[in-house]
Amino acid sequence: RASGPAVEGGHGDARRSARVGTEPSARTMERSRPPRTPRLPPLEAKGEKPLFFFFVVALLNVVDSFNLNIVWPLLPFMVDSYGVARTEEDLGAWVGAAGAAVSVGQLLSSYAWGALSDRIGRRPVMLIGMCNSTFSVLVFGTARTYAQCLAGRFLSGLLNGNAGVVKTYVGETTEKSQQTVAFSIFAMAFGFASCVAPAIGGFLQRPAERWPHVFGDTLFETFPFLLPMLCAAALTSVGGVLGFLYAPETASQWRRMQKRSAERERRMKKKKHQTRRQKDVDAAADGDFDGEALLRTAAEPESFGEKKTVGPEVELVRLDESGVSQAVVAEAPAGRGAAAKATETVARRDVAADADADDIDADDADDETRLLRGPVTTDAVVVRIARDRDSESGDSAHALAGLREKGWDAHTVAAASSYAVLAFIAIGYDEILPVYAKTREDLGGLRLSASQIGIVLIVGGVALIAFQLFMFPLVLKTFGVTKALRRASLAFAVVAFVAPVASVRGVVENPALKWFVVLFSQILKIVTLAVLFTTVIMAVNNSCMNRVKARVNGAATSCAALGRIVSPIAHGVVFSASLRLHENFQQFLVFAFVSACALALFALTSRLPSRLDQPPREAEDERAVGAEGGEAAG
Repeated sequence: RASGPAVEGGHGDARRSARVGTEPSARTMERSRPPRTPRLPPLEAKGEKPLFFFFVVALLNVVDSFNLNIVWPLLPFMVDSYGVARTEEDLGAWVGAAGAAVSVGQLLSSYAWGALSDRIGRRPVMLIGMCNSTFSVLVFGTARTYAQCLAGRFLSGLLNGNAGVVKTYVGETTEKSQQTVAFSIFAMAFGFASCVAPAIGGFLQRPAERWPHVFGDTLFETFPFLLPMLCAAALTSVGGVLGFLYAPETASQWRRMQKRSAERERRMKKKKHQTRRQKDVDAAADGDFDGEALLRTAAEPESFGEKKTVGPEVELVRLDESGVSQAVVAEAPAGRGAAAKATETVARRDVAADADADDIDADDADDETRLLRGPVTTDAVVVRIARDRDSESGDSAHALAGLREKGWDAHTVAAASSYAVLAFIAIGYDEILPVYAKTREDLGGLRLSASQIGIVLIVGGVALIAFQLFMFPLVLKTFGVTKALRRASLAFAVVAFVAPVASVRGVVENPALKWFVVLFSQILKIVTLAVLFTTVIMAVNNSCMNRVKARVNGAATSCAALGRIVSPIAHGVVFSASLRLHENFQQFLVFAFVSACALALFALTSRLPSRLDQPPREAEDERAVGAEGGEAAG
């Protein structure tokens, strides 16, 4: 540090005075720069959200469900038209492989989409996914070979990460009081997709054959499965436009991106000022002595370095033309007690002066060091700020310690694994039901047409909407997330055995009784799966902090994709093997396999604690990422 007489003498004093009077400080320039603002104001979790907002977000999410349900009624006929299956017994395996292709794409890309949304935001990733979905369904709809059919399904999973990102978006933009509403609307949207998509896929496939006077000698004669996929492309386009207009970025993610941007700017300034510092040192060595330059050189290694959780941050404070002082603001280790507050001030003075402690915002000192501002005329002032947290005692604090440190814990893994097993069960049942319904009666099937299969799926979708509107809130209020998840797992193990009863002798010969059993089984299945999916998604979201939620949902979606890859193949192989048994009740074999998987899901969900019934405290989550709102409030 330069002494007083040296600073005051010679040409260095003239240069210093001129610079002090004419140049603004780096901090002043940084504060005067207007912040970059998004097109739509970032959305906070606090406050009631209108139903239209949930409709838009549900539309961004329902695309995956719609594109999945629109495929199942037509996929057996589409694969059969390629001639790859030599016998009807082998068709299930080929259909299962095509159904698994979309999950292969999700497995490879879901976590990457979640990580990308952590960097560039939830909103742009969701909009990119909608555009990519439009492209992929058109590739699938124009497929003329089995290879292109596989490619179209693979791209549907690879190019769209909305399955995980939208769940993260809802978790970051809704409070506990509205999460039930949000995920119920998601389930109703899924029910809507279950109603409309199978009808479109079943009724609009091969239009040139069904309505030759309208579609004969047109594009749809060359591509018989294109018309339903055009409807899917229209839905994704509408969803993308509404998302662009009405789905803003989440406020918590926006603050994290702003903080990273500020850190990048600091690193760039550090390099720039290191160069300037070296020039000042070289000039001083050559005899061109500048007291302020040397003082700045001493301060800059800390001022423009990376922030430290504990340790000093040194910055120059220009006061007036009489001189230059420096303030050192350090942060002490965290303690216990109430809110953060300034606790100790130690000053070393050459002349008596007091620092204005009111200029230090104690709330903004959390996880950061702050510059002491005030009429400081001394050589140095050191302010130590102690950061305190609300003390927590008992088992709850111990259980949440790891969660707050990493953002996730073992229960996050258990919830994500439950989601994967549930996806394995659901996709296997949804894939095998149309094949079972299409199979001849002498092989243990129902011999239903594509239109009849579509009717079955539509009835299930209508039942799902009614259940979500009138029954699901009551179920969730009565049992909570984890208990409802476990009990629905047990229920589905029983529900799986209802559908094959429709092909039992004495039932299959009676059309009315057969249809009653088929529709009843579909209603029970869709309602039970609605409870399972809604609660497991809430459990995954409630098991982690916002700062890692996108990656957790991406990892959970990848795990679910792995289950969806194995499930259609496994169920298809089991069903094909059951047809070769030529025994009574052989159709029960594949559904017994589904029931066993549901019992495994119950065993896995038994590990989930009741604290997953609600999200972790948002205040703790915000503190964990570093009091991001402090600078915005300032």
